[in-house]
Amino acid sequence: MYKMKLIGLGLTTVLALSFNGCGSDSSDGDSGGSSGDSGSSSQLVSYSCEGSMSNMGMTVTSKMGANGNLTCEELSFNGNSFTSLAFKSGTNEMIIDQIIATSEASSSEGTGTTKINLKDGTETLKGTDPDHGSVDCVNTYDVPSPLYIYDATDLENFYLDDYQLISTTCPDWVNDDDDFDDDEFVQGTFTQNATITETSGAVSEISTYMSIK
Repeated sequence: MYKMKLIGLGLTTVLALSFNGCGSDSSDGDSGGSSGDSGSSSQLVSYSCEGSMSNMGMTVTSKMGANGNLTCEELSFNGNSFTSLAFKSGTNEMIIDQIIATSEASSSEGTGTTKINLKDGTETLKGTDPDHGSVDCVNTYDVPSPLYIYDATDLENFYLDDYQLISTTCPDWVNDDDDFDDDEFVQGTFTQNATITETSGAVSEISTYMSIK
């Protein structure tokens, strides 16, 4: 389902759905200082990168902050800019034991919260959908442990639905992708806050924010 499934999507995916066909090219990043305080009450890291792009009368504002073995970059393409996650200098990979992430969405197509627990392989979804009403359910996935990450962008707005779904308490419409319309704009605000623990004990945090209006 397109509406409720928004709370189970990363901000990058929402961006791709809303601005179909945009590409990117890396430019110099900025990993210092805060560029705003918009976001959820559970924000873990001050935003240090910011981007803005426009298409078909809509504007996307993105913000990101990261610490530990991660940092953020500001990317640009055809006069537009947006944010991307990167490894801190000297880091080439992360061997991850646990990810705890909370995503919040308030959009034209539904509201809700998604909580991710990598070790348990669980995705807990709570929210409302204009067509189906409220939901409070759990998807469980077969996730490898530990998780090897060789590209920091794989951790950007991390979700579990790339893995095999092994059990669910969710109604069918929650996990149904058939209602997605790549040509439809989704207006709203979307945030994610994640704490990542490596097998070495090193901890990194990520906070992301996006507004589409």
